Amino acid sequence: MELWLIRHGETLWNRENRAQGQLDVPLSELGLTQAAALAKRLANTQFAALISSDSSRALKTAEMVAEKLNAQIRLDPAWREIHMGEMQGKTYSELHLSGDARVVRGMDEPWIGGESKRDVMNRVGLAMQQLYTEFPESRVAVFSHGGAIRGAIHVILGDFEQRIDLAERGNTSISKLEVKAGNKGRLLVYNDTAHLEMTV
Repeated sequence: MELWLIRHGETLWNRENRAQGQLDVPLSELGLTQAAALAKRLANTQFAALISSDSSRALKTAEMVAEKLNAQIRLDPAWREIHMGEMQGKTYSELHLSGDARVVRGMDEPWIGGESKRDVMNRVGLAMQQLYTEFPESRVAVFSHGGAIRGAIHVILGDFEQRIDLAERGNTSISKLEVKAGNKGRLLVYNDTAHLEMTV
């Protein structure tokens, strides 16, 4: 399966450098423009399925692509952003200043009242295998979030040292994975935002 992992468009909280986690924050005007550029780029791309996180920022991005493709969207909460617990809604500057709420965390260190990176890997890993079982020879698009996309790439690469954590995943970026049985595979494309060249 060729899995296209697509991050949602920009939100105002992205611009404010504020932790969204699983709080529902809509796209900004720029985010809508980015999603429109993405939809134009993908207008002639064939997908066996369009899957989206049920967060509105991911779903709206997916809807704009689906409209171009005249396709249906299937919601899957497994592709939600990492739950950041008590830290959701705070700026990253505030997080850096808050003692035990470090932004750089170990794989198995959950946010207070939230998830760990391993938790995210487990849920998106299961979701990927379910998609592989259903669409083993097809191309599938998933509209999701930076943390969930990171988790999926960790799973495929076996990247438990978190080397990819600090690499950018831009708004409406496309990353492509080859997914095989047992979540074996490889990273084909990372953080492709070529469609945004005319939106800034």
